Amino acid sequence: PIYVPSKSGRDAETQIYPGELFHFDTEVQPILEVLVGKTVEQALVEVMEEDELAAIREQQRRYKEIRAAEKAEEQRLEEQERRRREEAAKRVEELELTNRIRLETEDRVSAAVLTQGYLTDLLPSVLEGLKEAGYFIDDIREDVEENFMSWLMGEVRQEMQRMVDNRDLLSEIVREILETRAEVYRAMATDKPGPGSDEEPTSTPLPGVSSVVLHKDENTEETDETGETKPEEETEVRKSAGKDEPTAES
Repeated sequence: PIYVPSKSGRDAETQIYPGELFHFDTEVQPILEVLVGKTVEQALVEVMEEDELAAIREQQRRYKEIRAAEKAEEQRLEEQERRRREEAAKRVEELELTNRIRLETEDRVSAAVLTQGYLTDLLPSVLEGLKEAGYFIDDIREDVEENFMSWLMGEVRQEMQRMVDNRDLLSEIVREILETRAEVYRAMATDKPGPGSDEEPTSTPLPGVSSVVLHKDENTEETDETGETKPEEETEVRKSAGKDEPTAES
């Protein structure tokens, strides 16, 4: 069971008779009228505020459109003014540049006239000095002096060396021929028979009466594949010998 605490103290009560407090239908009507009136009034105020806000927004939109048009016109006018100023500044700059170029041209023409008159006598002497100093070098002359002359001197030296070698070779050949002939003549002189011999004396060439004639034909030089010349020698040896006649002994 539910716990019920025990009573303490003494109960009190109040008696209310009918009509002492209030009648609901009678007392609540003014309150309802006030509430409904306030609600309707608030609704009307809100509707009016919405209409006013819509009108304000429309007015702002028209103002923005007008402001944008005015701003665009202002920008167009500013751009036109800026272009006009730039065009004026450009024209002034072109005029100044034209005047500057004209002055520079006049100065250059006057300077060229003065320089031409001054260099008329100075230029030949300067060119002559530079030419003597070696600044003006002929390409053909330089090529001939540096390349062709060196090659030509080398070829001349080689040709002269070949001529000297050929001359030495010819001298050596002639010397060997003379030595060989001398040995032959000495051998023939030693082989000569005595006076008491029964053999018939033969005619032998004597070294004292023999003459050797050497002829060198310079036009008959032949050149081999290596570039050396081979002189041809035409050697003619003429021998003249006397015969010893035998004498009869009594």
